Amino acid sequence: MDDSAIAVFTGKPAQSIIRAGGSGAWLLNPRNARRRRYLVCVRNGSKASPDAAEAHGSVFLVGEISDLIQLPDRDGVARWHIAIGTYALPGTGMDVWQHRRNPVWYTTLETLGIDPRTLTFTAVPEPQVTPEEAEAVPFRTTRKLTIAEAKAGLAATFGVPPGAIEIVIRA
Repeated sequence: MDDSAIAVFTGKPAQSIIRAGGSGAWLLNPRNARRRRYLVCVRNGSKASPDAAEAHGSVFLVGEISDLIQLPDRDGVARWHIAIGTYALPGTGMDVWQHRRNPVWYTTLETLGIDPRTLTFTAVPEPQVTPEEAEAVPFRTTRKLTIAEAKAGLAATFGVPPGAIEIVIRA
C-alpha cells in the first residue's frame, strides 16, 4: 500500500483548504512532492484561523493529492499549491508534528499513526477560489465572535495580553 505523504503545518481551517481545492503556497521540492499520494494537514495553533478548533500539532485533514500547481514566484522563490481530489477529516487529536522546524515534511501515513483504511474520503467540490486567491485572503470567515474570542485574536495578533484589548461597539 502506498501511504507516502506530505505533511504541512498550517493555521488555515479545513473549510478554507477544501474551498481552495488544496493547500498552498508551499516551498517544496516538486520532484519529491509528485511522488507522494497524500496531503496531511497538521494544525499550527500559533498561526491558526479563528475557525480552527483542533489542538496544536494535530492532524485535521488528509487529502489524496491530485495535482501540484506552481504559483507566481514570491520574492523570486517558487511556491506550490498542493491540490487534492478527495479529503477526510480524521480528528486524531494527537500531536504528530513533534516541533519540526520546516513546515513541509515528506513522510508516510504510517509514521504519522494514520491508517487510511479508517478514513472516509469525500470528493472535493469544484474550488470556489483559485490557489492565488486562497493565499491572498488566508482566513475568510463569517462565523460570529464573542468579545472574548475577538480580544484573544487581537491579543495574539499584536502580542499583548487579552486584558490590554478594549473593544467599543457603537450602534
